[in-house]
Amino acid sequence: MKKILHSVICAALAAAAVLFLLSGCVFSRAVEGDKNVLPRTFSLDAGAPWIIEIADIDLDWARNIKHYITLDESLEDSVVITTDENIFNSLKVDIEGNTVKIKGDREKRFAPSEFEIIIGVPTASLSADGGFVINASIPSSTPAKSLALTINGGAEINLACDMLESLTLDVNGAAEANLEGSSSALKANIDGAASLHAFPLQTETAEITINGAASAEVSVSGSLKAAINGAGDIKYKGEPQVEQTINGAGSVVPYSG
Repeated sequence: MKKILHSVICAALAAAAVLFLLSGCVFSRAVEGDKNVLPRTFSLDAGAPWIIEIADIDLDWARNIKHYITLDESLEDSVVITTDENIFNSLKVDIEGNTVKIKGDREKRFAPSEFEIIIGVPTASLSADGGFVINASIPSSTPAKSLALTINGGAEINLACDMLESLTLDVNGAAEANLEGSSSALKANIDGAASLHAFPLQTETAEITINGAASAEVSVSGSLKAAINGAGDIKYKGEPQVEQTINGAGSVVPYSG
């Protein structure tokens, strides 16, 4: 009996030690911004559309400070990163060809007093990890007639576009996407509990795939191809031809509001 009790106590102590070590990793203090906030500008060629990749920037949301990515082609032909100097020094910015890569440090979590990335060039593709607020404005004059957005994490996306040929949206996590304007084609892949609000976006064709409990609202005049794996739902405006595949408790229905 004593041997059994001793084994149980040892196992409990070992488990407690593991939990303590894990909690030390998870709840380690974030790197505090030094409040020396400065903009860093990287000039770019406004010719061919750019590919922007933002990854491994783990930002602390405990202070309710929003962190922004702004895409606006009317601005200067550049990428501008504004944040605390000590946090900027932990970032790595690589520019090669028509690709900009902005990477953080996977082993660090940051608590900036301010954080914003402003993109002022025509953009063909933007990918970002983390809880950013992404504000994008795409004019009809853009040479990038197609735009692809890949977002991982609890982001908020606000996109206004005019006369795009195609818009592709890949969302993983609990993101919320608000789209308006017009795009001939819309393709959206949504995983997790994300939501897509695109009634104000006029499209001719739409292809929406949902995995999980996500939701989507779209306006389509031509054809809608919908696929749901899980309990997601898709509502649509217009009178498109609908092709649907549902595995689970999902639904594809016309908007009745």
